[in-house]
Amino acid sequence: MNKIVKDFVDYIVSLDCPQNDKAKVKKEIQDKFSLTLDRSVFYCDSFAVRISYTKTPSYLCIFA
Repeated sequence: MNKIVKDFVDYIVSLDCPQNDKAKVKKEIQDKFSLTLDRSVFYCDSFAVRISYTKTPSYLCIFA
């Protein structure tokens, strides 16, 4: 696995990543991993992700 992808996954599942707040997660991952935002997809040379969530129960979903 590419190091940046591993670092991203490790960060998302860690307690360092904001929990249950889509706006904070989006800001954090964009800043931390220098991701470009194109409509609703964040990307870099190594991967692309889309952030989504559901209100009940409170889940944050990362689509890579």
